[in-house]
Amino acid sequence: MKIIIRVLAIVSVLTIILISGFNIRLSANYDTFNLEEVKINQSTNSIKVSWGNIGDEYHVYLDGEFYVTTSDNKITLDNLLVYNPYEIKIEAKEEKELIDTVVIQTYTNKEVNNKDEVPINLEEGISTGIFTSSAAKVIFENVPNDFDTYTLYKDNVEIGVLKKNNASYVDLDVEPDTAYRYSIVGTVKLTKKEKEEITEQLLDDEISPDSVDLDEIKNEFELARSIKTLKENKANAVSAAIDYDDPNPGVTFVYTTFIPMGVFEYIPYVPLLGFDVPFTSDYHVYKGDDRGFDPYVISSDYRTRTWAQVNFPENRSSVVRFSADASATSGKHKETGKWKTSAADKSGMHISSKIEQFNKAEFTVYHDATNKLHEVKAFGKTYKAPGITYQYRATVYRTGSFQIMGYHDRAPNHEMSFSPMPGEKHIRYNTSTKKIEVIDTTWRPLFQDKLEGFNWLIGPPVYGQKNISEQGYWK
Repeated sequence: MKIIIRVLAIVSVLTIILISGFNIRLSANYDTFNLEEVKINQSTNSIKVSWGNIGDEYHVYLDGEFYVTTSDNKITLDNLLVYNPYEIKIEAKEEKELIDTVVIQTYTNKEVNNKDEVPINLEEGISTGIFTSSAAKVIFENVPNDFDTYTLYKDNVEIGVLKKNNASYVDLDVEPDTAYRYSIVGTVKLTKKEKEEITEQLLDDEISPDSVDLDEIKNEFELARSIKTLKENKANAVSAAIDYDDPNPGVTFVYTTFIPMGVFEYIPYVPLLGFDVPFTSDYHVYKGDDRGFDPYVISSDYRTRTWAQVNFPENRSSVVRFSADASATSGKHKETGKWKTSAADKSGMHISSKIEQFNKAEFTVYHDATNKLHEVKAFGKTYKAPGITYQYRATVYRTGSFQIMGYHDRAPNHEMSFSPMPGEKHIRYNTSTKKIEVIDTTWRPLFQDKLEGFNWLIGPPVYGQKNISEQGYWK
């Protein structure tokens, strides 16, 4: 009997120890954040966040400033601004030792409007990035779409689809201290009003409306979130760098358009009054840029390029600068066989509506560049080729976030990149050109959109637009 009692006592003590130990590990059953368990809910003036227990306390930071220490695995951040970007960092600690860190980048909601009065756009689109050094989670909300699924992209490469009612994705295939861009694209059919406007435009140009299937024309809406995963706890080696000339922190956005082909022939045909009528033109052979996408902005071959730079001096308002350039287009005369060069018109490339405040900067870039070599004639009427058209509105915050909203047409190729300042410039040897180059390693790609039919460069401007909303952090 004494033996049995002693055994029972030992078992009871072990049970208490095991249960106690299990409960401790239940609140810290892994030593890294599981992003599947990180939940977020936004209102117009608050953000609620919850996560799995992995430590005994958590240090929370809001936009780089210490916010609170808590032992709960959830928090509500109140008194926030409406539709404002916020970065929330949570450090998990156990016995005062740092276990893991997760960063959440998101927006509060917009004020509720009458949906019937709001046009289809990305004004209410919100992308949320949640990431550590080894995993990333992205959540997309309020992206227009007439179909059941969105197309999902990682670094501008299609990787799958997301269901319309669950547009979130967890990525475990990431490296520490590495930039990634995630986006989804929704497709929307033309509205009745848009069809009427296009039909009216075709008739004005003496083009038969029957020649265009308006049901096949669609607008696309792309919402993107750019992130940079966290560094590992161990120190990372940093290569030697050359400082930028401008010491004030900020960001540069570069928007490039280019024709991917080399030398190519194009003889435009447009249905006039129900007939396929060949347009007459002195130039049917052109030189393109013969290049692919270039997120590091090294190539000097392009149709047009614009730079928008925002700096945040320490004790005064932000400063916005803008510049634009256009490369000449070369066409081969069909009678003489000689090449003629004509520069694109830069008068339609400009910036306006600048707001330079201490905490943020806002501006709008307009772009409509045409070239006379692309003009064509039919029945004695000259048709001016559609210009390369895009427009975007940017809001850049001192805290590091940015949002770019706009649209572009479907020709030619469009791409955009950004780089923080001060950044790093590195020297490398280019094996192709056999030259030493100084490159900006901090350039990070935004969208890269391919040509959708070269005829839209010269033919009638009837095609769907690509609408974009880029959300991320430049710091």
